[in-house]
Amino acid sequence: MKNMAHQPSEKEERAQAERRERKKRKKRRKERGSIFSHIPFILQHVYYSYNNIYLKDYRPYQQFIYKQFIL
Repeated sequence: MKNMAHQPSEKEERAQAERRERKKRKKRRKERGSIFSHIPFILQHVYYSYNNIYLKDYRPYQQFIYKQFIL
């Protein structure tokens, strides 16, 4: 009797899988950050496309936008 491992029922297995999935989703969400942390990037994208500024002038505008909206 000792070496018989506990076989999780189908319901328990499903619950465990669900928990694992939820944990993964939470982790991914944490990595992605909140929507608010994306706002400067969205704004800078709009700014670039509006003024037709592309990647050659990317850095200074990034700093500019951070100064404007973050600090």
